[in-house]
Amino acid sequence: RDSQLGLLLAEREGRIGSWAWDLRDHAVELSPRALEILGVPDGRAFQLTDLSERGHPDDLEALHTIRDRALHDGLREFSAELRLRLPDGSRRWLALHGQVTATGGAASSPRAVGLILDHTERRGLEEHFQLVFGSSPVAMLLVDEEGRIILANDEVYALSGHGRGDLLGQPVETLVPAQPG
Repeated sequence: RDSQLGLLLAEREGRIGSWAWDLRDHAVELSPRALEILGVPDGRAFQLTDLSERGHPDDLEALHTIRDRALHDGLREFSAELRLRLPDGSRRWLALHGQVTATGGAASSPRAVGLILDHTERRGLEEHFQLVFGSSPVAMLLVDEEGRIILANDEVYALSGHGRGDLLGQPVETLVPAQPG
């Protein structure tokens, strides 16, 4: 009971909804918050055909692969991103995280349960950051805690003579000229 209350609080306070998906007959149950995230009008049932009509084809293919792997290859946990066009024409980026809870057999149909998160705002900020970072006339790098390059803009490549993408994963010292001994 406490865990159910915790989930309800998380759904209410965040852009998070919960779902359950019967992988064999395609029936989907969604929490009220998940329905809201998916843009389903009040009182209307959600159908998987809604995803077929409003989801990006590449993302739908990934969902089919997840379903097939759960049914045939023993997939237990999964995550996926989904781009969705809402009825009002706006777009949303969604993250799905799920776990297969039953793998089938005579007694039960394979089922997955999980969370759906609205990542639209985060994706918009990431795209804005990429635009600003990438178009800067100043050479800029991002490095991880081990000093490895995780992002470099075009100016870095122009100044260093390295090919685009060649620096990713390399130590930042790669850009420092060797010191005479």
